[in-house]
Parts: sequence; structure tokens; C-alpha cells
Amino acid sequence: MAIQFGYVTLFASAFPLGAALAFGCNLVELVSDLWKLTHVCRRPSATRRVPNIGVWGPVMQVMAAAAIFTNLTLFGLASDQLAAVVPSLFTTDEIDGRKAMLDGHGRYLVVLLVAMEHALLLVWLCAELLLTPAPRW
Repeated sequence: MAIQFGYVTLFASAFPLGAALAFGCNLVELVSDLWKLTHVCRRPSATRRVPNIGVWGPVMQVMAAAAIFTNLTLFGLASDQLAAVVPSLFTTDEIDGRKAMLDGHGRYLVVLLVAMEHALLLVWLCAELLLTPAPRW
């Protein structure tokens, strides 16, 4: 599950359909586990109770933070999506019609990506501080 979370979040801008495919795979796994528990195995017993998911919590947080960097890098440097958002930084190539960065405007792209990255990290930090990790009931 952690590997699937990593693939879906780290490369969401490169393959947006990945989240839907992961959801479909999880539904198939859910149905197969349901059939296995109701027809093949005995009811599992909880031997001990744990307060949280252990070391996987920080691993998921690191993956989520890395996803911000990888998706913004893919968004800004490896795709034509940014040319649709900020067309003043790009020009259209005459030969193949692809968007190309105007000479001398690369620094604006870097500043824009760093600003977007800082804004997303700030939103994530605010969510971490304002939302309670577990309900108090």
C-alpha cells in the first residue's frame, strides 16, 4: 500500500490516470479479501492493539513532501502544462508547434516553481497544525 501511495503521489502529474487505476486495484483486492475471509479462512483475531501505524506514518509524510517537489518539477520542466498557465514565458516553435522557453526567462520559471513549492508546503504545514491527528472521543 505504501508503494502504491508513492507511485500515485510522486508521479501524479506524469500519469493522472494512476489514481483511478489504484482505486480500481484496491476495490478488486477488497472484494478478493472479503471472499477469502468469508469462505476460506477463519475469522482473524486481534492479538494486540496498536495506537497508530508506526513507522509508516513518517514514511508517508516524507513521500507526500517529496511528491510536492517531483510534481512541480515535472509540471514546470518536463511538460507543456506551464505554457498554458503562463504563456508570456514561452514561444511556439515554427517547425513542430511545441512550446519553448524564451531566452533569458528561465530564472522566472525557477522563481515561479519555488514560490509554488513554498505555497504548497505552507498549506501542508497549516493543515498539520490546524487538524487534529485523532478524534478526542
